[in-house]
Amino acid sequence: VYSGGTPTYEKVLAPLRMPQDSAKPVVEKMHIRTGGDPFAEGDLVKPGVLSVIEKHVPAAIPETPDGRRKAFAEWVTDSKNPLVSRVMVNRIWQWHFGKPLAGNPNNFGSTGGLPTHPKLLDHLAAEFMKNGWSVKDMHRKIMLSEAYCRSCAHPDPAGLAEFDPEGRAFAVFEPRRLSAEEMRDSVLAITGELNERVGGVPCRPEINEEVALQPRQV
Repeated sequence: VYSGGTPTYEKVLAPLRMPQDSAKPVVEKMHIRTGGDPFAEGDLVKPGVLSVIEKHVPAAIPETPDGRRKAFAEWVTDSKNPLVSRVMVNRIWQWHFGKPLAGNPNNFGSTGGLPTHPKLLDHLAAEFMKNGWSVKDMHRKIMLSEAYCRSCAHPDPAGLAEFDPEGRAFAVFEPRRLSAEEMRDSVLAITGELNERVGGVPCRPEINEEVALQPRQV
């Protein structure tokens, strides 16, 4: 990992010149670039985290290079951090159901969509941290839930359409497009050819020799 100083340049189109002693860690002073101009130095910026969260979860980020990454990692995984665990379980939920619990996963916060099930989101986030941030455990918990095991058909479709036209209540499991891996495994499972043993030779599909020997264009 390069930890030396930023290469200096006199103008935007000038060639970069790497420092002579590039292996030596350098603590540089970072400034806000006024108006986006790389040569207009504004206020000095120190190492830190998101200010909107720091007032609830203080971060001790050292100004020296040693220990910065560890301190930041500890702040990210702090049990008091309200953001990271919720963002993660929200994405895992979206992977299984095709839609997230909270608005746009790429814009998780006050400007994004509100959670449809805030208590469920909080519960999953707490369980995620409690079980050592295990993604596999969260997959298991979601896939064994009643919501995931529901049928795609509702006994009263007309009433459901009136009550929940956007399907935000997860009253039924809405069909979603399968990935290539899911499609392949499903076909093999139906035909009884699915190999459930762990390890072994990877899948090697048959390819026409004439096609395989053709030159590739990149």
